[in-house]
This record gives sequence, structure tokens and C-alpha cells, in this order.
Amino acid sequence: ERAAHALKGSVGNFGAGRAYEAAYLLERLGNEGKIGEAEKALAELKKELNALEAEMKSTLQEMKNESSDCRR
Repeated sequence: ERAAHALKGSVGNFGAGRAYEAAYLLERLGNEGKIGEAEKALAELKKELNALEAEMKSTLQEMKNESSDCRR
């Protein structure tokens, strides 16, 4: 529950709504003691974090390309 809460805040800073919602669900399940349901929620969170990582890498690559274009 605590880790999900902290992660929820972190992904919220990136505006990653789906990852935020997935972390929030995991946090709620922890608060409610519904550990049996956490495995599915954790899998969804991992999927959304992977998507966020891919999006961030793409954005960084675009920024790098723009930066090198400006130097020409």
C-alpha cells in the first residue's frame, strides 16, 4: 500500500494517468486488505509503467534529434 501510494505520486508528476490509476487501484487493494486481487492489479501497473518508460524514451530521443538539428 505504501509503495503503491508513493509510486502513484511519482507517476502523477509525469501526467501518466493510466499508470496513476493502476497504482491507485493497487494502493486501495492494500488498504482494504484484498491481497488476493493485487496480482492482477500489479500486472496492470507493470504494463502501464512499461508504456510510460517507452513514451519517455521516445520523447528523449525526439529532444535529442531536435537538439542536433538546431546545431546544424
